[in-house]
Amino acid sequence: MSRTKLARFFLYLGATGFGGPVALANKMHEELVTRQKVLDSNDFRQAMTLAHLLPGPLAIQVAMYIGWKLGGFVGGTIAGICFVIPSFIITVGIAWVYVKWSGISAIQSAFGGVSAAVASLVLWNSYRLSRGVLARDRLLWVIALSAAALTVVKAQEPAIMFLVAAAVTVLMRNGPLSVGKSMGWLIPLATGATLAAAWNLDWAGFAGAVDGASVVTKSAQDHASLNYAQTHGNGDLTELFTFFLKSGAFIFGSGLVIIPFMREAVLNQYHWLDARQFLDAVAVGFMTPGPALITVAFIGYIVAGLAGATVSSIGIFSPSWVFTLGTAPFYEKIVRYRAAQNAVDGISAAAVGAIAGAGLLIAKDALGNPLQNPLGSAITAITLLLLARAPKIPDVMLLAGAAAFGVLAQR
Repeated sequence: MSRTKLARFFLYLGATGFGGPVALANKMHEELVTRQKVLDSNDFRQAMTLAHLLPGPLAIQVAMYIGWKLGGFVGGTIAGICFVIPSFIITVGIAWVYVKWSGISAIQSAFGGVSAAVASLVLWNSYRLSRGVLARDRLLWVIALSAAALTVVKAQEPAIMFLVAAAVTVLMRNGPLSVGKSMGWLIPLATGATLAAAWNLDWAGFAGAVDGASVVTKSAQDHASLNYAQTHGNGDLTELFTFFLKSGAFIFGSGLVIIPFMREAVLNQYHWLDARQFLDAVAVGFMTPGPALITVAFIGYIVAGLAGATVSSIGIFSPSWVFTLGTAPFYEKIVRYRAAQNAVDGISAAAVGAIAGAGLLIAKDALGNPLQNPLGSAITAITLLLLARAPKIPDVMLLAGAAAFGVLAQR
């Protein structure tokens, strides 16, 4: 496959691909393995395996590995860039409308309806991830539940939680704590250590290195404005780039993991957005095709315009580019280590729990007291019902319906 055809395919997929990382990966398989036959099934399995082993969003890492397989380092770079460009352009367009016409009541009502639906989408996606990641593994379930509880109680996602979850999983499967079914009582004890370590240990140095692991929670609404750039000059592009670069290095398996990771820092540490604007940013990630992490372009635009959107996007996707293309030639050696796979299992379980916890926090941000917000509560409940009963409805259609419902209800 020529690099020109490779670029065309990923531009098309980035412009039309909805449904999340698994759906996007399936579309790559259908087109490149089944229809065009330029890639064999074993190569695609390698792409999926490596994407699960490395930090970074699954879909773009699969795209980069496929690009590397078909066109070397340059091919992998082309695949990644072309996959992101369409959703970046769409997101910047939405952000421009959002900033320019946010004072119009119809725009506010539309985003209000969308925000109410976002909590259901996040919770439903965490449920779907749990079925694939956790299965019937008791250790992974306890890690996930612990991570969910920690995320909700602390209103943040300590990065150390993932490292401790990985260590617990490796120790219990490969190390001195490895046990059989008859000693399953050790699972809660070992995972309790995950909670204790992430909660009590003073990891200030490490937390500072990943921006936002130990921040005192307070209302961001007292500090944020619609356009951060209006009150802070042109915004701090270096700060944006650095934060999202570090965030991109701690995402495993799904772009949704970015939601709990960045929520505390965006709202309460940097005060870039308020809670409502953050919900709108997450909604844009669901509304646009391509990788869900394009949410960061919306945030960057609110902070510092087009330059902010650009540096935020470069920052969040750069670690995936480095990890994927840097390790692709060594695939055979990497997958040989069972401990690495077990560590990823633990991290993935913690990620599922963190996403579930973030869904609950988002519901709180969107609805406040559900009894005092009957419209938002109704949209959230209806969206969740539709996701359960009609799972084939595209997320973007659900959000469009929520937006229309929000506008009509306010008339």
